[in-house]
Amino acid sequence: FLAGFPFGLAFGHHFSFATIRIPGVLQRIAVCYLVAGLIVLNTRVRTQVAIVWSLLVSYWILIKVIPVPGYGAGVLTPQGNLAWYIDSTLLAGHTWSGAPAPGFDPEGIFSTIPAIVTTLFGVLTGHFLRTNRSQDEKTVWMFVAGSLLMFLGLITDNWLPINKNLWTSSYSIFMAGIALVVFACCYWLIDVKGYKRWTKPFEIYGLNAITMFFLAGVIGRLTSLIKLNGPEGNPISLKTVYYQHLFTPFFDPMNASLMHSLAFVVVLYMIAFGMYRMNWVVKV
Repeated sequence: FLAGFPFGLAFGHHFSFATIRIPGVLQRIAVCYLVAGLIVLNTRVRTQVAIVWSLLVSYWILIKVIPVPGYGAGVLTPQGNLAWYIDSTLLAGHTWSGAPAPGFDPEGIFSTIPAIVTTLFGVLTGHFLRTNRSQDEKTVWMFVAGSLLMFLGLITDNWLPINKNLWTSSYSIFMAGIALVVFACCYWLIDVKGYKRWTKPFEIYGLNAITMFFLAGVIGRLTSLIKLNGPEGNPISLKTVYYQHLFTPFFDPMNASLMHSLAFVVVLYMIAFGMYRMNWVVKV
């Protein structure tokens, strides 16, 4: 729905199933949860650990060794890497138009392999939390494991760079480390120390996280598609109009962009707060 909205029905939007984007953030989450769920239901923890490292090593080897026609092996530029070749071949015309290279997709087919590992890192954390260790032990070991993963990610970056668009093995490891350390902080503050009042805004957002993601896409698309008359009679987007009037006169370009992003978050939070007060929770 987000990829096609508003389906060519308004605001001069052009739509065609022949060019609609197939991959995406929600699509990747779905695939990762499906695969990780099947693994969890059919394997033991030790096997899951083995699968994590097998997938990371396999992705690393494949992206560095398999030659791409016309480019060779081990290419990591936006155009010429193995992930780009697979996406541009199998998803021709259906990848993200804003990608760093035509035919590439940051949520593409091949790079979903280490994204599945990211999901499994969360699974392993869940297994650990269900052990009989004390809360203090759990906190310490999560900090230790997270720090080690970050260190390992920085080390492996020397051979396979940390890269989000390719979701490289080093990126998966490094980000799992950061996530685990942040989670350990939250666990210590909320579960161990009992400091919960500060979490209310995040709870309100989290209750309808999928709705906020959806609305961010819809509102962002609409503000870009709706056109108004500019100073010289030329049509300009609604987003450009309010951005030029509310942000650029008061901030330098970088801070104007930051303040716009923060304002967007506040608007979504107001919607989330309204849904929270009315006890509306949208789940999939």
